[in-house]
Amino acid sequence: MTKTASKEHCLNMLETQYNILQEWPTPSIKKADLRIIRSEVFEDSDSRVPTLFQPWSLKQLLSFKFDSSDPKVVNDVAISYESIDHGSYTLQKNRFPLYARLKVILECFISEVQAWPRESLDETHTLSFYTGWKFLELYTPKIKLDMRCGIDWECHGGWVKHGGEHPHIKAAMHTAIDIHDADELLISELLVILGIMIERMKDESLKNHIVIPVMLFSLVGPRHGRILTAYFDEQNLVVKKTPLQYFPASPDSVAMREFLRYQAGGINLSLDTTRLPKPVKGVSVSI
Repeated sequence: MTKTASKEHCLNMLETQYNILQEWPTPSIKKADLRIIRSEVFEDSDSRVPTLFQPWSLKQLLSFKFDSSDPKVVNDVAISYESIDHGSYTLQKNRFPLYARLKVILECFISEVQAWPRESLDETHTLSFYTGWKFLELYTPKIKLDMRCGIDWECHGGWVKHGGEHPHIKAAMHTAIDIHDADELLISELLVILGIMIERMKDESLKNHIVIPVMLFSLVGPRHGRILTAYFDEQNLVVKKTPLQYFPASPDSVAMREFLRYQAGGINLSLDTTRLPKPVKGVSVSI
């Protein structure tokens, strides 16, 4: 099969998966049912699955210290995190709905990356300045316009590498759904991942790439989050996930630092996105 034919086959498979999920009767899908949509899920630490992205170490992240020299910025950070617990005045009047709390957490995460200053080597910049990721502030996959309405969920912006030659993308979303089984994937998570892949596979500037690595920062009810990374191997949608973590109202929480480590990290340049990887079948794979 030619590369063009393989890419067309992958695109058709992704669109089929997407259409099936559009009609899925429940907000989540059990691990045992993933085979129905030709998908596999692995823990993030599973070495059988190729590493698409390379998160920073905690030590590397902490070397970029928050610049507390501006009292206005310090106050902004304090108010932002306090709002996770208590909400703004407007949100309090509306009884601080669940989705609003998740959006506040997401706003704190994006501000940590894009707005609040950090110091390194006697210079002060935002974290995004140091990482090489370009922020797409209003990004949401266009295919999302076709997604079913109902339970509140939404994609909120994304990041691509500067220069535009790499297909890798990171995105953030929230959904007002509690996850009761950590092995389950939410339909909304899968729809966002598939929507991104489909859109980028159709992008003429990425026509030479057949693999679209996606990292999704997913915030779920009541105030938890996890990170999903995914790619399609021509047979299955392969998803890796980190454990669910609770988000307290603190910039120094394990959960927020985990999100920032993964957001700041780079891509695995040894993974050739112009050809398909070997399917993961219970043994270590090379790519």
